[in-house]
Amino acid sequence: MAKIINSYFPHDSNARSDRKILKLRRIHGWAGYGIYFALIEILREQPDFKYPLSQISELEYELRESKEIITSIITNFGLFNIDEQKNFFSISLVARLQPFLERSKRAIEANRIRWGNAKTSLNQKKSIQMDIQMDNQMESVSESKENRIEENRREKNRIKDTTLDEVKNTWNFFAKNYGLSEIIKISKSRKSKIIARLKNKDFDLVEILKAAESQSFLFGDSKEGWAMDFDWLFANDKNYIKILEKKYERKNGQNGGSGATIQQLAKIAADWD
Repeated sequence: MAKIINSYFPHDSNARSDRKILKLRRIHGWAGYGIYFALIEILREQPDFKYPLSQISELEYELRESKEIITSIITNFGLFNIDEQKNFFSISLVARLQPFLERSKRAIEANRIRWGNAKTSLNQKKSIQMDIQMDNQMESVSESKENRIEENRREKNRIKDTTLDEVKNTWNFFAKNYGLSEIIKISKSRKSKIIARLKNKDFDLVEILKAAESQSFLFGDSKEGWAMDFDWLFANDKNYIKILEKKYERKNGQNGGSGATIQQLAKIAADWD
């Protein structure tokens, strides 16, 4: 099971029709499409889900393709992002994998407690044991109407919590790479604002962050040095719309967040759930 978790990543069945992919296919054909997903697989295998551009030549033999074409696929179609250290990566890959990574962490922690790790308190052990006992009791109870309602309620809460974690992790990954403030927890106030924004069909966090990257004002490029943060982005229904409409682009055309250079935050394969 561990091997499956460590090698898994979501893949949309209609990824071939994405507009960025279509552009890639027009230039490099189906071979380019195959190389793109091979690169996604390579990123998935890295501890930090990044790969240095300086080592692209090492992929020539593995992918049976020239360095020039591999570099073109990474930099010319908006399919990957590049940080200040010249590592290419995919925010989407990391964000979409978060639920699986979190489950893996929880499984490791449960095993650590189960086998009596000295650093784990007795209260934690008892709590885990009580949870297991409660789960067993729930499974033994017949599926009455009340139980089905309760299960549905828990499922809805679980989905909401997963969505909130994905929002937090997506923002923090972006903020870490572009010099913005990360967040530690989702407070009640933040939760209500996130849910309010997510109700809007045009609120796509990945698309918003991609649009923000080209607007240097949002990264402190002003006399005041103001930079956007998580709470500002989710504060109302106006701020993110301004980002999507490129209201914060500099008139002189000098843009780019946190000093990054080559076509950074680009479209990620949509809805990789």
